[in-house]
Amino acid sequence: MENPVEREAVLEWLESRTGETVPSLNGKALQSVYDPGREAVRQIEALHRRLEAMESVQRVLIVGSGGPCFYNALAISRLPGLYRVAIYEPHSSIFDSIVRAKNTKPAGMSGKDDGRARGGGNQDIEILLLANRREAQAFAESPGIFIYGHPGSLRAHSLYGQELSFLESFIQKRQINSNTLSRFGSQWVRNLYANVTTAIGSASINELRNAYRGQAAVVLGAGPSLADHIGAVASFQKSGEPTLIIAVDTALSTCRLHGVEPDFVVTVDAQPINYYHLADSAPTSAGRGNPRTRPRTGPHGARNPVLILDPAASPLAARRWVGPVIITGNPLPLATGLNEICGKSEPDQLSYGGSVSTNAYDLALYLGCTAILLVGQDLSFTETRVHAKGSALEELWSYKEWRLQSRETGNYRQRFAIPVVPLPGENQNRVHSNAKLEVFYQWFRSRLKKDSETLNVGLLRSQGALFVDIPLFDSMQAWYEQLRPGEKLPGIEEPDVATPAPESGFPDVGPVRTSIEAKEWPGEKDLIIQRITELQREFRGLDDLLQGPNFQSHWTQYARAIRLAGTGMQSAVKELETSGEVSAAFKEQLAHQTRLHLTQLMKLQIRLSRVHSP
Repeated sequence: MENPVEREAVLEWLESRTGETVPSLNGKALQSVYDPGREAVRQIEALHRRLEAMESVQRVLIVGSGGPCFYNALAISRLPGLYRVAIYEPHSSIFDSIVRAKNTKPAGMSGKDDGRARGGGNQDIEILLLANRREAQAFAESPGIFIYGHPGSLRAHSLYGQELSFLESFIQKRQINSNTLSRFGSQWVRNLYANVTTAIGSASINELRNAYRGQAAVVLGAGPSLADHIGAVASFQKSGEPTLIIAVDTALSTCRLHGVEPDFVVTVDAQPINYYHLADSAPTSAGRGNPRTRPRTGPHGARNPVLILDPAASPLAARRWVGPVIITGNPLPLATGLNEICGKSEPDQLSYGGSVSTNAYDLALYLGCTAILLVGQDLSFTETRVHAKGSALEELWSYKEWRLQSRETGNYRQRFAIPVVPLPGENQNRVHSNAKLEVFYQWFRSRLKKDSETLNVGLLRSQGALFVDIPLFDSMQAWYEQLRPGEKLPGIEEPDVATPAPESGFPDVGPVRTSIEAKEWPGEKDLIIQRITELQREFRGLDDLLQGPNFQSHWTQYARAIRLAGTGMQSAVKELETSGEVSAAFKEQLAHQTRLHLTQLMKLQIRLSRVHSP
């Protein structure tokens, strides 16, 4: 496939006043045509000074090369001896010129060369040359990475800047994921074990695949603008229009304050504080009806909300829920292992974008909805607010407030706890966001652009982040008018014979199990406890092995336990499986995780033994 840089840029080779050749794209030189060698020395020295101030940097990825002259200066500088250095050059002809320079002993720097870039240089140390984005991503996955854009390449062509932005976003997202694993890894383990009994007695999300095919869905996020539109959502729901309401858990309190009863509520947060969002899970509608029925019996029927639960979410939140629970899949190896122990099929996973709002949006697609309206997806601190008015955590501040800890102080700390990142706003401005919200923004921007080609996707105006080419609506009425009530929604397909679409309301896809019933599986419970006992033996054996000197020669006997205990250590586990090598730090962390699993297995065994005991 043709490289976009090569397709959109005309490459020329210019001769500098000092005799070196310098690449030029569309008439713009990537390096100085006066003295490219001296300029390269200054650029490398500036980069070195930046790196000296960063203690954790181990690897340096340079996007754009500027041509052979920059490579030659880098090869005899101090940097390759201090860091693992790679150059990513997407233009094949320029890349080839650097390969030739690499295979040729670098010539002395031209002009006045005081040798400042050479001190400590070692031409025998290899500088990696990367020709495509995939190779650059693989290099950037390692810890301690710093990414640097070659100034001349960035000035010469915008696509170098695009590659730099992509890789910076990739590294940032990876760092957030790494931080999340480090922060929540043990919490996820505890939650997965604690939610086993809930998962056994709940339906799988697979039962909902395309269950609401062709219908419209309103997805409620918890952004500040939700408070501006929630009244209109309530009126829209009371009108009896057959439109699904999907809410993130953080939006539920605001929904309840305004009489909005979602059909589905999505929760994925592992933190115990998430309990507050679901603390009052009883519906506002009078008369709940049978909790084992579908979310809604008809266009005007009473709501019976369904909780969509990630098995690593807080078990405190799940215990507060009154009504049906449906379990999703989870990518952690432990989730798969516990499903195997319980004899359950692996549920489908909702797409992870780092936020519960991305899961809620993907749920709408999973249900088969062909028209989706996003409400409260500000992805910024609109009017300095963090959440919508009426959200559980905002109300909690009213009780925590005291003389030295005001709501205003708490609000300020939440807005500035993570580095500020301005995002393009709906009003042609820049809105206050942060590095965490930017990851969610990039996810939505990519997905919405792709999905809008086949689906009817829109947003209610929020004064927050802007999504180019996605329609903005000022009101619920404006959105629904363009759907043309009474006609098929855009993008609907004729249903399969096996799954007919309903004439009105929601299809009946069968009852939802909401509790463990011993009379249905007495032998199954005994089998699960037996499997747990077997896994306990494996973890005890692994714990004993880690205390002795023979781990590397006998670890394969406990491969399953190592895989399940490897939350946050997947790369180290993979290296162990391929090379058999392991560091002392890995063994120490694995020993800690092993003891954690032993404790949680004991607690799970006790909980299961008490379920419907005679």
